[in-house]
Amino acid sequence: MERSVIIIVGPTCSGKSNLAFKLAEQLNTEIISADSRQFYKYLDIGTAKPTLEDLKKVKHHFMNFLEPDDEYNVSRFEVDAERIINSLLSDDKTPIVAGGSGLYIKALIDGIFNSADKDEDYRNELNQKRREFGNKFLYEELKKVDPVSAAKMLPQNWKRVIRALEVFHTTGEPIWKHHQKQNEKSHKCGTYRQNKAFAED
Repeated sequence: MERSVIIIVGPTCSGKSNLAFKLAEQLNTEIISADSRQFYKYLDIGTAKPTLEDLKKVKHHFMNFLEPDDEYNVSRFEVDAERIINSLLSDDKTPIVAGGSGLYIKALIDGIFNSADKDEDYRNELNQKRREFGNKFLYEELKKVDPVSAAKMLPQNWKRVIRALEVFHTTGEPIWKHHQKQNEKSHKCGTYRQNKAFAED
């Protein structure tokens, strides 16, 4: 039996939440919010959160589960959302993902590169070198350790240059290899990614 996930995307105030709610009622399933603003308690203005009545009728995941000062990111969302999706699929339910945070949707569909740990101290060191010696200096440093990635960047795009240097520093491998591994992972991921149902309103 083919397994699918319904993903509803669209601009703000386009009716995504209402459509997701109606589908969830008809399919007797649950909704996974991919709107990062809806994750936080008390952020109710401009977020189009469902009403309390709707929340009682249909279970919404990732709704009001964080305090305003809690830290949460797309990498954690990918892991948490996949766990919920697989649980719903195992119960023969069709998960519905709805939201306007494009990066969070992309993480579920394609996966997101997160294999390299961050090194804040090293990043600060690189930023200091950029201020002292300029963008070209960092770019030349990247060319020494990762010429393949450097060839796809410009010295002016110093944030990407710093990230590539940071990845090489923390893992010993160029960033393009990590992207390659992530793409391979995406192609081999669960069957629900191979049988996606998209709805756009």
